[in-house]
Amino acid sequence: MEPCRIFLSGGKRKRQRRPADVTKLLRSDSSDSSEPNKLNLEVTEGSLIGDMEEALQVMREVRALGVRFSIDDFGRGFSSLSYLQQMPVQTLKIDRRFLEHVPERTGEAMLAKSIIAMGHALGLEVVAEGVERHEQWQFLSAEGCDQAQGFLVGRPKIRRASCRERV
Repeated sequence: MEPCRIFLSGGKRKRQRRPADVTKLLRSDSSDSSEPNKLNLEVTEGSLIGDMEEALQVMREVRALGVRFSIDDFGRGFSSLSYLQQMPVQTLKIDRRFLEHVPERTGEAMLAKSIIAMGHALGLEVVAEGVERHEQWQFLSAEGCDQAQGFLVGRPKIRRASCRERV
């Protein structure tokens, strides 16, 4: 079974479930055939602004159920490295804005290289977002980037109904 990805955005919290609701849902669904280890919750740095301690606690509870976390669009938000160290995340996704002109622009290339190295030093998988050209992926791959997302890899797929029905 392919992993189901759920996106949580702080900007839409009034209309979406709060992270604590996700924890309740996963716990109540545990007798079902659901497999929390197949879920990857992607959170942006901006969605964590506010009560960081509460967010970290909820993330730890959800992680204890087997759910994986990714920091999406890394570098676009406040990028608190001290919080990054405390978060129960497994994946760091580099925001596409840092990669648009890689490897041509030295500054962007050095930032990408540094983020990849930092992610690996923290024991995280590193994913590059918005990869559209072979030259980009060649550079990122040579620097140790684990995966790429973008039109070079494939077009976005329509979400499966089962993912939407669960949350």
